[in-house]
Amino acid sequence: ELPEPLPQPPLLESEVRPPRDTLDLRGRQFHIVRTVLELLSLLEEYRKFAAIMPVFASEVAHRVVELVKVFNSRSCQLVLGAGAMQVSGLKSITAKHLALSCQCLGFLIHLQPVLRDVLSGDMAEHRKALLAPEMARLAQDLAVHRDEIYAKLVAIMRERLLAGTRQLPASAEKWGAASGAVTPKRVRATTFAESTAKQLRVLTGVLVPIMTAEDLGVVFGRISILFSATLAESYGRL
Repeated sequence: ELPEPLPQPPLLESEVRPPRDTLDLRGRQFHIVRTVLELLSLLEEYRKFAAIMPVFASEVAHRVVELVKVFNSRSCQLVLGAGAMQVSGLKSITAKHLALSCQCLGFLIHLQPVLRDVLSGDMAEHRKALLAPEMARLAQDLAVHRDEIYAKLVAIMRERLLAGTRQLPASAEKWGAASGAVTPKRVRATTFAESTAKQLRVLTGVLVPIMTAEDLGVVFGRISILFSATLAESYGRL
């Protein structure tokens, strides 16, 4: 029988905490899905094995990197690649799915220093040097995947914005016809403006409860740039 491992701190101190909507990682809160919890359970088993058999620490570390790579690749296929529509019968991949996937990736990105410290603690220096570039590439792959999700969320608003700008020429004609009229009544916003504002409210309502402030800043920052450039170009053509 394998000897009982010495008591060690868990990879994440989540087992003793009551259930909640987010998982805490070094002071950061992430909304994650059950699959990530299952991945964490596997990573914890790897950690326990490495603690019992330190001679295999290097091999375990490389297997952990491969496992997270597989998770990253598969989640990309299911969400960005829309594979979940065939696998689980989803009718569409929504902004909520994208937001949750983004949070899972953000969690794994911020988990990398924890993994590195835990897995390479007793490893020889030359083996640490071999592991470092692998973990760096993994972190880059996760970051690229997350950036693609950012781009997809921005693309959702780009599609709706471009559909709305097609209404501008017709709206401009109405502006010209009403320009000579004097009325004390408040001028109502155009259908384009109301529709665009509604779409932004809907997207905000989906993303804000799930994503971190940092991620929201990236997504809506890019949407702001998109709106500024697209509207300037569209109004310039009128």
